[in-house]
Amino acid sequence: MAANSPLVLVVDDEPNIRELLLDALELNGFRVRTAASGTQARWRARGPSSPRCANATTASRSRS
Repeated sequence: MAANSPLVLVVDDEPNIRELLLDALELNGFRVRTAASGTQARWRARGPSSPRCANATTASRSRS
């Protein structure tokens, strides 16, 4: 994977979802970091190779 490929941070509390998105994004040429929580995501987003721009999509499920 090229060092200049876009970097994506995938955040989800479900390990299977993180793995699915990781695989799909890497297959499409992205570098991927994963996090299981918002707190972990903040730490992973820091540093010299952190994304310059961030988009967030959230989904909530009713657990009734």
